[in-house]
Amino acid sequence: MKHDKAFIENNIETFKKENPKYKVISKYPFKINYNSGMTAHYKDIRIHRERALNNLVGLGEPVIAFVVQDENGELQIQEVLDNGVINVYSFYTHKKITIFAPHPNRILFLYESIGAIPPEYLITRSEENAKKGYNEIYLWKRAYALFSLIAFSIAPGL
Repeated sequence: MKHDKAFIENNIETFKKENPKYKVISKYPFKINYNSGMTAHYKDIRIHRERALNNLVGLGEPVIAFVVQDENGELQIQEVLDNGVINVYSFYTHKKITIFAPHPNRILFLYESIGAIPPEYLITRSEENAKKGYNEIYLWKRAYALFSLIAFSIAPGL
């Protein structure tokens, strides 16, 4: 599937409207220190999303990374993988903060911010991930927890 200019521009504008304080500073030209560990939040919560994404789309290989200032003003490194997933690291410590399967508009916005266009396969993979609901994996865990709670209250001996 080829994505035309109108598709790309519409998705970028949508992302900008939904995330007015989010801004890309530059492409990240250095190596990420993958031995820096992860935040406590990642260890407690996001590790489940990582496992699910790895099972669903594979580990992925880094394609490009960006320095991003998030909506709270924090600097991050956002690493785009070839499976359409983004890893987010602290800019200063390189600790892993989160992992997610973004909607294509985020990938388009990241690339456009440095004057580039993402590879077609990356847009397509991101679309496929979103259509399959992989960008909402955190909700899956909540739904499972709620289901378990209900099931055990109905049949406590299970």
